[in-house]
Amino acid sequence: MRLIGHRGARGEAPENTLGGFEYIKNLGLLAVEFDIRQTLNGDLVVIHDNNLTRTAQSRLNVEELTHTTRHQVDQRGMQWQHWPRFEKTPLLTETLELLSHFTHIEIEVKPLADSAAIQRLIDTLLPILDGLQNRVVITSFDAQFLAALQHQNQFKTGLLIEFEQIMLNPAFLLQQTTRTSLNYDAIVGYAQQLKCTQLGLQDGLCTQEFMLAVKKAQLSCSVWTVNNTERALLLKHWGIDGLITDYPAQMLAAGLTV
Repeated sequence: MRLIGHRGARGEAPENTLGGFEYIKNLGLLAVEFDIRQTLNGDLVVIHDNNLTRTAQSRLNVEELTHTTRHQVDQRGMQWQHWPRFEKTPLLTETLELLSHFTHIEIEVKPLADSAAIQRLIDTLLPILDGLQNRVVITSFDAQFLAALQHQNQFKTGLLIEFEQIMLNPAFLLQQTTRTSLNYDAIVGYAQQLKCTQLGLQDGLCTQEFMLAVKKAQLSCSVWTVNNTERALLLKHWGIDGLITDYPAQMLAAGLTV
């Protein structure tokens, strides 16, 4: 099982920043997960939200970011005022350069507005990732994006699954007389239909039975976001491939390895 820093290490450093990625690099991690969005000028930037309100107390939307504003807005925000350096909003290219020795990089593409936005992002993303096919997994909740990607892509892809998504898709549920349970085969089959090689599961959805279905389908599985060390050790015992955590230093201290 690989230990994967979530947005760098969002519980121990400013999320999705070069400083945060440098932090996990210094911890000795070799795997990371982060998010990307595209600006109106075509840049791919590393950020989770579609605006900078939460992370930087700015009214800017990500689409509005330019070279100048990326360098003016401090992503340390209120939470990380003690962090020793200013943190701009990084480009994907800058992030990949910093993480050049990492062996596993999960890049989450946030849901996109329409097919034109999907194609625009794909046309920008794939050339940047050229040569990293063995190290990168492109993940998303956006089935339309994953479907479009499979027709022109040699990268590994991962379908992300969370509670809300399960509740909105009746095919993912089994209605029994006394209870409702997850339809593991339907979820795994959906990922296979999208040509995904990986499932990214919200922590509370992951059970030993689910993992058996994932392994039977020969898919890999990363679980997010796991911040309890006892839970992490149990998931390792069940055979998950990647543990995505906000607190990698705590996980290392508990005996989990990179």
